[in-house]
Amino acid sequence: MLHQNLQFSLVVLSLILLCVQAGVRHKRAVHLWFALFCGSIAIMALQRLGGAEWGIWQYLIGLGACLTCNGYWLVARAMFRPGVAVDRRHISVAAVVAVLVIGHQLLQLLQSQWQPTAAIWGPANTATTELLTLCSSTMLMLTLWEGCRGLTQLKGAERAQRLLFLASFISALLLCLILAKIWSAAATDPHLRQNLTALAAMWILVVTQGLIWWRFPAKAVALEAPAAPEHEPDAAAPTPFCAADQPLLDAIHRALQQEQLFLQTNLKVADLARRFDVPEYRISRVLRQQYPQWNFNQLINALRIQHAQQLLADPSKQHWPVLVVGLESGFGSAGPFSRAFKAMVGTTPHDYRQQQLSALQ
Repeated sequence: MLHQNLQFSLVVLSLILLCVQAGVRHKRAVHLWFALFCGSIAIMALQRLGGAEWGIWQYLIGLGACLTCNGYWLVARAMFRPGVAVDRRHISVAAVVAVLVIGHQLLQLLQSQWQPTAAIWGPANTATTELLTLCSSTMLMLTLWEGCRGLTQLKGAERAQRLLFLASFISALLLCLILAKIWSAAATDPHLRQNLTALAAMWILVVTQGLIWWRFPAKAVALEAPAAPEHEPDAAAPTPFCAADQPLLDAIHRALQQEQLFLQTNLKVADLARRFDVPEYRISRVLRQQYPQWNFNQLINALRIQHAQQLLADPSKQHWPVLVVGLESGFGSAGPFSRAFKAMVGTTPHDYRQQQLSALQ
C-alpha cells in the first residue's frame, strides 16, 4: 500500500508541475526541459505503479521514461547557464541516453515474451543495463557540475540558489544510491528502494520548481506595455529619467548581474527587448539614463571583462587557456577578447594573469 501511495503521489505531483510549466506565459528553455523531465518522471512512476501486473504494457509505458537523469542535466544547464545553454550537442548527448533507455525496455519486452530466444536477448539486455548505468552516472556528475560551476565567485541570491540546488541534488543522490542500498540489505520490503527513489524524486521536483520561480519570476518579464509610441524617439532629444522605467531597469539589472546574461555571445538590445516584451528603444533609453558614458556594446563588454578578470586571477583556473577564459566570459573568439581587454584594463589577458598570480605568491 505504501508503495502504491508513493508512486501515485509522484505521478500526481509530476503532472501538476508539468501543467504549471504549460501555464507559464513567457516560457523559457528551462520551462520546456523541466516539463519534459516531469513527464518522464510521471511515466516512470506510472510504470512502477502497475509493475508486473500490467504485463507487456509495463515495458511499453517505460519507453516514455527516457528523460530522467539526462533530462535533469538539461534542466540544470537551462537554469544556470546564460544564453543558449542547451544546443544541438547537448540534446544529442541526452538523446543517446534516451535511445539506450528505450532499447533497454524493448530488450526486456523481447526477453519476457519470447523465452526460446532468451539466450540472445539476455546478454544484450545485460550490456544495455551496464551502458545505462555508466551513462546515468555521467549525467549525474554533469548535473552536479552545473551546480558547482563558478560557485566560489557568486554572491547573494545567485549563490544561495546554487547552494539550494546542490543541497537538494546531493541529498537525493545519497538517499537513492547509498542509503537505499544499505537499508535494502536489511529490509524485507521489496519495494524499499523504489519508495526511497520516489521520495527523492518528489524532493527534487519541489525544489526545482521553487528555484525556477525564484530565478525567473513572472514579474520580471510580465512588464506593462509602454505608453510611449512604438517608434524610436529622436536621439537628440533629452532623456530624463522616467519613474515608469524603474521596474524595467531593475529587471535588466537582475538579468545582467544575477543571471549573468552578458555571458551570452552576440547579446543584442533586441534580445533584451524580446526577453522583457518591450520595444528596443525602451531598453536603449533606460541604459542611456543609467550608463550615459557607455553604449550597449561597451556596457556588455565591461561586464565581460570584469568576469574575465575574476577568472584570470583565480589560481584554480590557471590551467585555462586565455581563449577558454574569453569564451567563458561571453566573447566569440580570442581576438575581440584580447582587444577589448587591453583597451579597458591596459594590458593583455596573459600579462594580467601573470601579474595577479605573482601578487599572490
